[in-house]
Amino acid sequence: MRRFIALAAIAFFTAACGPETDLETAFCDQLAGEADRSVQASLQAADAPGVARDATSYQIALVPDGDMFVGKVAFKPDEKGDFAIGLSRDIPMRIINGAGEAVTFKNTVVGASCPELAIRYTARLNTNTYTIEFGPTDVAEVTLVSEESNDDL
Repeated sequence: MRRFIALAAIAFFTAACGPETDLETAFCDQLAGEADRSVQASLQAADAPGVARDATSYQIALVPDGDMFVGKVAFKPDEKGDFAIGLSRDIPMRIINGAGEAVTFKNTVVGASCPELAIRYTARLNTNTYTIEFGPTDVAEVTLVSEESNDDL
């Protein structure tokens, strides 16, 4: 009987917290240390380095543009679905599809249970290549993590 009660309690708390809490925890853990990879953002989408949904954190060096910084990276989901992108700094970010149109975010969450995760965006994406654009901002670099948002992590 105790085992049943314990399992029921775990199921209740897991359902109450939902996948967003698990996602936030995973993002906080990924952002807590140094980034796994460093990339230099590009000014042109055609030259943009790739970032992936692979439990990897990417420190992205942005490009100076006058007294501000900007940059682009490429993102190609491995499947269709809702994807969350977390950033270490709350800076302007857009996701651009192959037709040059901005993707509408389903959700934006500012702040988290850890100081390392400043903002999290969720968007519905397919398996095409997207360009993630940053800036203009006064921040020279940002760390990015991404994951399918409805995954149980």
